[in-house]
Amino acid sequence: MVDYSKWDSLCLSDDDEEEGSNNNLAPKVTRLSEGKSITIGPNGASIVDSVPRVTSKKIDAINNSEWSKNGAKMDNYIWSQDKKEVVLRVILPDTITVKGVELKVIVKNKVLNVIHKERSIFEKLLKYDIEVTSDGIVDDWEVITCDTTRVLVITITKKSPIPNAIHWWKCCFEGDAEIDVNTISERGNNNFADSFKAAEAEFLNNHKV
Repeated sequence: MVDYSKWDSLCLSDDDEEEGSNNNLAPKVTRLSEGKSITIGPNGASIVDSVPRVTSKKIDAINNSEWSKNGAKMDNYIWSQDKKEVVLRVILPDTITVKGVELKVIVKNKVLNVIHKERSIFEKLLKYDIEVTSDGIVDDWEVITCDTTRVLVITITKKSPIPNAIHWWKCCFEGDAEIDVNTISERGNNNFADSFKAAEAEFLNNHKV
């Protein structure tokens, strides 16, 4: 026989109910409203807003081919590239209101992190190296509106492992599907392999014994 009497003293409340009860010593269960989660830290547990996610419908609704030129459309971002730069367009959740002081873009150890109100809302490991300042702060970004969708546009500069070589990226982040760089019309004959061979030949010529 199961004894359910121990649950008789259980109190049930909503997360927005004010603290303070006539039965403070009884166990208390809090019902979380949608979009909230519990975080446990040094000072105990607290209820916070969950990090919002972007639905694939937001991406599917965007049909601007320039946004994915020489790049691709992914689940929650779109990227494009030219010879020197990569433009990353991150779709922002509707629940996020953006002001300049509330948003930061930081790259450290190749991890690109978008921080909103001191919380990470987008974090991915870049596939290739980029030019970045010592503090990792990326200043070249803006928030635009496409129809009713807010988009964070981040421009980053490629860092080729070979000086003066053009490096076409196959993908933006580790683990993402790769594109066929051979289909890039701007690539022409100036590809990465040819640049490497030319740089190697120049090096050997300059260091002859």
